[in-house]
Amino acid sequence: MRDLILSALASKYSAELEVLAVNIENYLSGSVGVPEHPDLVGEVDKLIEQVAAAEEKLRIVNDLLKIQDMTKQWKLKLPQDTTGWNKKMVAINLWNILVSLNHIKVLH
Repeated sequence: MRDLILSALASKYSAELEVLAVNIENYLSGSVGVPEHPDLVGEVDKLIEQVAAAEEKLRIVNDLLKIQDMTKQWKLKLPQDTTGWNKKMVAINLWNILVSLNHIKVLH
């Protein structure tokens, strides 16, 4: 169910980005006048804000899907008891996931 929800969200945000791209192009090309929106710069700015939000949401969903795939691939399971040794293993696994997603730069 988790994969279905994340995949549906990824599709939703991708579709939003396509619609926003068409709307921005429409404003920029001047092919259609929009009398109720005389401030074209302001309207395009609002659309760009929506693009930024949709791109960030899509990035987060894609990261969650990557983590899900990696946990399946590595057969990682979060322990029920996260005290002591188990807590260290969870931290190491999370560190490895973040490094592989390039969220953490490791100095060589």
